[in-house]
Amino acid sequence: MAELLPPDDAGAPLAPRGGEGGGSMLRVRDVQALNRAFHHLAEVQESLLDRIEAVEEERRRRQRLLLPIVAGAAALLVAAIGVLGWMVAKQPGAEQLQAAMREGRPEIIVQPAPVTVQAPESAVDAATVEALIQQLESSREQETEYRRLYAELSERLLEREQDTLRALGELGALRPPAADGGGDAESGAQAAPAGPDAGDAGEAGLPLLGERDPWLGALNGLLAVSGFGRFQFDHGQRRPDEAVIDDVTLIEWGTDGLIDTIVQAEQARFSLHQMTGLLVVELTGGSRSQAGVRAPLPEEGMRVEFAGVDPRPWLEHFPALAAAARRDPAELERVRGALDGLLSARQPTGYYRLAELGGLDGVALKLVQLQRYDGAGRLVRTLEADSLEVRIHATGEVELLLQNGAIHEAGVRRPFYEDRFRVFLPRQPLQDWRGSVVPLTELS
Repeated sequence: MAELLPPDDAGAPLAPRGGEGGGSMLRVRDVQALNRAFHHLAEVQESLLDRIEAVEEERRRRQRLLLPIVAGAAALLVAAIGVLGWMVAKQPGAEQLQAAMREGRPEIIVQPAPVTVQAPESAVDAATVEALIQQLESSREQETEYRRLYAELSERLLEREQDTLRALGELGALRPPAADGGGDAESGAQAAPAGPDAGDAGEAGLPLLGERDPWLGALNGLLAVSGFGRFQFDHGQRRPDEAVIDDVTLIEWGTDGLIDTIVQAEQARFSLHQMTGLLVVELTGGSRSQAGVRAPLPEEGMRVEFAGVDPRPWLEHFPALAAAARRDPAELERVRGALDGLLSARQPTGYYRLAELGGLDGVALKLVQLQRYDGAGRLVRTLEADSLEVRIHATGEVELLLQNGAIHEAGVRRPFYEDRFRVFLPRQPLQDWRGSVVPLTELS
């Protein structure tokens, strides 16, 4: 293989030492082309360096020219400011100018032209104003008279209610509407359901028109005052300390003055929902006669509801309807405050407030009002119940069981379904609940 020698000073490669073959000639040409490229690149670099040097020289020259100009402009600006300040200092003051003006010129006073505003004459004369004032005074006197009459009528109404309650306390047996003593069945006095069972009812000694217990008559009077006069208890034996009547007969009269339904039951259990004014009578163990047909009562019994009654006279006449409860004000306030503090903890979904607590009966809270608020603090609904029981589940939930009450929501009042309503409070601090004075029921 031919060996190439290094290029000479002119940049041309030397001839190969070997033979004169075609391969050696090609390599020599390649080396020459490469040398020419290197020379061209070096020339380009030199020209770039010259250009950069020229640009840098031009920039330095401009800076040398601009610096005196800027210094001169600054000096002129300082001089102008100094001259302006000297001129301001040499000018006379405002007071001197005003004095010079007063001395050199006479004082001119311009009187404003008088302005007269003519208002239109009033359409209301003095007589009309006087009549309006008299009418206003007359209206005030009439209002005072109306208030006096309203107070007098309120007193009369209160006296009438008191007389009614006293009369109910002395009321005897009420008689069903009867005719002039005729023997006709349709006369109403001796009306009884027709049909094959009518004779059986008579043989059973049903005392439809017998002498009643005065207490039972007062009970019927309470039903009549409450708007349920077509229901009458014709017979029964009451238990002194319980809201129960044994061996009871309940008669329902029709609009035509005749007996519509007769219910004979072994037991009638009364319950009064004091917060909602609902009287419930549950009749069990007996039969019901209607339209001449007698049928046994259902196994679970028969339920009769009297809505909208005033609880106060019922509790006075029937004390057993009031649940036995402790009513120590200090104890009630402690329990109410503790339960309200646990319920009112703010949650994103809302919270509850215990607004009222009327008594305690073991683990049951009596006569309660529970208010439900949303996350923004707006009142959503109100729950009223005769009884509230706080239950703790083993899963960590707290349950509020409300009985015998109603829901007030959006202006509508709805009684509890089957007299019960449950509120579940998840993720509660059970140690705080157990450590409070609130009566609790632990559920496994």
